[in-house]
Amino acid sequence: MPNSPEPKSKIQSPIPPELKSKIQSPIPPELSKKRSASGWLEHYTKNKKLKDGTIATFPRVEGHREPEEPSHWYWAYKYEEKNPIAKSANGFVTRARGVPSSKVYSVRYAIASHWSISDILQLLKSC
Repeated sequence: MPNSPEPKSKIQSPIPPELKSKIQSPIPPELSKKRSASGWLEHYTKNKKLKDGTIATFPRVEGHREPEEPSHWYWAYKYEEKNPIAKSANGFVTRARGVPSSKVYSVRYAIASHWSISDILQLLKSC
């Protein structure tokens, strides 16, 4: 019996060719939320009050919400930027950029490969 190919994830985003040359290593199984020069990804949900008065959590998920499933969360790419008028003690300001669920895996890979912040922002702008 021939081996059947493993099913691919529903959400995939190709990495643009101009950024592919910067990839250094494969993505580790788990990424820590530790801040690094490349930034970090955070997932979150939104609570909204519906017309009937109930509160619903978005994105809506049937059953259990999986922590690593991109479609079960909203995602934000966060990074620190040096700012001379920052009110923090270290002089940095945290910036955030929304990440579509289709690009979560690509951004994770870029962070794990230590891409620069500008390259990751360019990845988010592409496609």
